[in-house]
Amino acid sequence: MSTQKIDQRTARAINSAMILNELRREGPMSRARLAERSGLSAAAISIVASELLEQGLVVLRPDLSDQTSRRSVPLDVNYAGHYAIGMKLNVDSIEVGITDLSLQVLASQVLPLPNGTPRAVVATAEVALEYLMGQVHFKKQRLVGAGMAMAGIIDVTRGICLHSHRHGWTDVPITSMLEERLGVSAWVDNDLNAFATAERLLGRGKQSNNFMVVTFGSGIGGAFVLDGKLFRGAVGGAGELGHMIVEPEGRLCACGRHGCLEAYISEPNILAQWQERHPDQTLPEGDALLELVTQRNESVLELLDEAGRRYGRVLANIVTLFNPELMIITGETVRLGEAVFGPLREELGRNVFGNAQSFTLLVDEQPDPLHTWLRGAAGLAVEQFFNVNSMAKPPMISAADWANRPF
Repeated sequence: MSTQKIDQRTARAINSAMILNELRREGPMSRARLAERSGLSAAAISIVASELLEQGLVVLRPDLSDQTSRRSVPLDVNYAGHYAIGMKLNVDSIEVGITDLSLQVLASQVLPLPNGTPRAVVATAEVALEYLMGQVHFKKQRLVGAGMAMAGIIDVTRGICLHSHRHGWTDVPITSMLEERLGVSAWVDNDLNAFATAERLLGRGKQSNNFMVVTFGSGIGGAFVLDGKLFRGAVGGAGELGHMIVEPEGRLCACGRHGCLEAYISEPNILAQWQERHPDQTLPEGDALLELVTQRNESVLELLDEAGRRYGRVLANIVTLFNPELMIITGETVRLGEAVFGPLREELGRNVFGNAQSFTLLVDEQPDPLHTWLRGAAGLAVEQFFNVNSMAKPPMISAADWANRPF
C-alpha cells in the first residue's frame, strides 16, 4: 500500500474523529457550521459526512431544521447505533450494564461474586453479559468495547491493576483477562477516573478543559481533568485525596497510616467517632447517619460540621493549586444536605486564593449509585469510539503469562 493511500486514510480518520467530537461537544449542526468550526473545507466536510452517514455513525436531524436542502439539515452522532458494556466492581458484587453511545443505561444486572479473585470476577461478568445481551438485542459487532471501574491504582497502558487494597489485588492483568473472556476490547480504570471520563465526554464537564470530581461518602477521592486530559500521575495514583495527612499521628486509617483525611470524614469514620463519644448508645437501624441527622442529633451535627469544614479546607487548597473551572462533588454524603455542605461551602469560599475563586461548584443532588458508576465504566469504552488513536492499543500482559508468573 502506498504512503499516499496511508496518509489519505489517516487524514480521513482524523477528520472523522474531529467531526464526531464537534457533534458530541456542541450537539447537532449543519455541514456549513461544521466547516466553520473545524476549519475543514466544505468539500472535505461533505466527503467525510457522507462516509459517516453511510457507516451509520451519524444521522440526519430534519426535526431540527426548517430547510429543505439536505446539506442544511443538521447532523448528529448516532448514539443509538452502537453499544458499550459498563462494569462496576464492588467488594462482594459486580454491576454490569449495557449503554448506548450517550451512556444511557439500557439494561443492567447486579450479581454476587462467589469470591473476590480476578477469575471469579471475569467469569461472573461473562454470565451477566450473556443475560444482558438477551435483553438488549443487537449484533456483537456493534459493541465498541467494555469498561470496568474499580477501586485501586491502575496502569491503564498495560491493563494492570497495580494495587487495590479494597479487593486485595496486586499486579493483576485484569484488562486482558476480560478481553479473553468477553471477546471484546476492554479498558479498566479507577472508578473515579472513569466517572470523570464520562463527565468529560458527555456530561457536565464536556465544555470544561479543567475540572475535578471528588467523592464524599464511604470513601474519599478525586479525579482531575487538566487541559482536557485526565491527569493520572506517574503510576496512576493521582487523586487519593482520602489519604492526605491532615492530622499527624492522628486517627488510624484503614490503609494502616495515621491521620488520613478519610479517617475523619468518611461516613464509616464519622459513625465510629459518634460511637466513641457515646459508647453507651446504640446506632439507629437502617441509614444510621441520615436518621441521626433527621433527629437533629447534636453530636452528629457537630461531627458533620467538622467533616464539612475539614474537607472544605482541603478542597480549597486543591482549587488554589489547580485552578479548575468546575468542581463536581458526588457520593453518599450528598443526601445529608446542608448539615455538611453548608460548612463545606463556607470553608471553600473563605480559603480559595485569588482568581481561583471563579470556579463553579456542583453538588450531585440526586446521585444514582448504580447508573452513575456504570455510565462511568462504559465511558471508558465509548471514549475510544471518539478517539482517532483507539486502534493503537498498547501491548498488555496476558492472562496466561500472569497465571505462569514465578511468584
